[in-house]
Amino acid sequence: MSTQAPHRPDVGGPPPPPGQPPRLGASVGAVTLGLVLVGLGVVALLVALDVDVPLVLVGPGILVVVGIGVLVSGMRGERDGGGLGFAIFLAIVVALASLATAVLEVPLGGGIGDRTHEPTAVEVVQDEYRWGIGDLTVDLRDAELDAGTTQVEVSVAIGQLEVIVPDGMAVEADVQVAGGAAEVFGYRVDGVGIDNTRQTDGFDQADRRLSLVVRVGFGEAHVVVR
Repeated sequence: MSTQAPHRPDVGGPPPPPGQPPRLGASVGAVTLGLVLVGLGVVALLVALDVDVPLVLVGPGILVVVGIGVLVSGMRGERDGGGLGFAIFLAIVVALASLATAVLEVPLGGGIGDRTHEPTAVEVVQDEYRWGIGDLTVDLRDAELDAGTTQVEVSVAIGQLEVIVPDGMAVEADVQVAGGAAEVFGYRVDGVGIDNTRQTDGFDQADRRLSLVVRVGFGEAHVVVR
């Protein structure tokens, strides 16, 4: 009597057909995400080196790269929602910030996160405070103004901006928001293409005046008296 060895299935699966080596290499999503990150890194480096970069073109350029990645991924039938999805999210955020620079000439730079400036009487009030993405607060209650008109420009590409001025200071606020809300001295406007300009009483007759130029791409702008 002869015995037959039990059949053991190949745990690793069938080998690849002859002449067809196994597929190696990164997915389209990973490559697309890498290109987006490299592009953002190069732009950030150039901005840090004070190189004149047309930031309004950054968003559309990244959208083109991500769009090509989506097309190639779809044609290859890949399901790579991780890397490609994150690349799409980054592209949308950067494109919105880039659009803000085009619509309102909002500077795309300054940083990401939350930032607060509180110039005191012994400090010089800066001509410009700008922030990229996040919340920016500029507290001018302890600032001392020179005689005449002092102009201060404050901007956020995407996020929330708050400028605090003391009661009794003569202030003119020229506030523009591409999309979101603008509240100036208690007067709030919501929508797109917002232009909310207000003055405190007696601004033209004051010896010391503060002229605020406030720009927000997408988000909210608040100019409050406290």
